[in-house]
Amino acid sequence: MLDGYFDPMRLKTTVFIPTIPNHFKYLENIVQTYNTGKVIPDEIIISAAMDNSDIHQLDHLKQYDNVRIEPYFGKLEVGPNRQRAKEFVDGGIILYQDSDDLPCKERVYWVRKFFQENSDISVLNHSYVFMGNEISDELLKSYQIIFSPELRKLYFPNNKYPDDAKRLGCYGKYMSFPVHAGAVCIKRDVLDSVSWKRMREYQIFNPLPLYSYKGAYAEDAEFCFDCIWKLNKSAIISLPLYYYRK
Repeated sequence: MLDGYFDPMRLKTTVFIPTIPNHFKYLENIVQTYNTGKVIPDEIIISAAMDNSDIHQLDHLKQYDNVRIEPYFGKLEVGPNRQRAKEFVDGGIILYQDSDDLPCKERVYWVRKFFQENSDISVLNHSYVFMGNEISDELLKSYQIIFSPELRKLYFPNNKYPDDAKRLGCYGKYMSFPVHAGAVCIKRDVLDSVSWKRMREYQIFNPLPLYSYKGAYAEDAEFCFDCIWKLNKSAIISLPLYYYRK
């Protein structure tokens, strides 16, 4: 049952994968996994940045009808490469996917189901397991959801940004399960209000060296914190829909 009216066009689902040449070897496995789920993404966009001299290595992925390759002839930081989704995605839901990790094959199904049932939520973070573990049906049967009003109280108790987030130290704190900030799922129009930052724009984390915790780099956490602060339409769900490579 839908929670209010939900425009069918907004159900169009895009997996957006920013990548670099060192990760090209993982991409076919990612594409195949998404295309074996019970809900297949409408499109999988691969944003190949940093060095495109090896872009021909991705030609074999053009055999998949829902795959598009968008090269960038130059160098991009990680944040701006993720921001490119605003250029190429028409509407609906964007699932960000790191190019060296692997999705649960039912990730699209669960994410789309969540947005259908919670039409007032625009940003979703989910849990993960480390590569080599199994995401069983049992793990997917029961889950908890922490919605934006509670997240706002937890993460910005003094109603100050970015000071509260700096004291917090990481995105996903206070949850009883690991949270992957980089594999965030959003409605397309979130990018009209919140942008992925360049390193020199970070307000919370010191960009040099890249601050890392639980698989999420600074640009991921900055984006997710920004979404709660600016939109207050976020949720974190305990479902492990992702395999994280250590």
